[in-house]
Amino acid sequence: MLSSRAMKFVEKALVMDAARLNRVLSRMASEIVERNGGHDGLVLVGVKRRGIPLAERIAKHIAVLEGRAPDGDDRRGLLQRRPVDRRV
Repeated sequence: MLSSRAMKFVEKALVMDAARLNRVLSRMASEIVERNGGHDGLVLVGVKRRGIPLAERIAKHIAVLEGRAPDGDDRRGLLQRRPVDRRV
């Protein structure tokens, strides 16, 4: 049965503030560089919507760690999501 009562929205808890998120991204960038042995040949891939901005932010942190200017946005290989045929 459907109800026409108004929904009560609850504010979500703050998981990380901006400073903490910045520290986490910096640490992730450090780990990526350490495990890759530097930034040469490194490719970051982000899933469309939230993953691409995350990959871009990590790339900026890596550029700072490596003492170079961040590379430009290169989306030549960006794949478009194609609908899946679910017919049986």
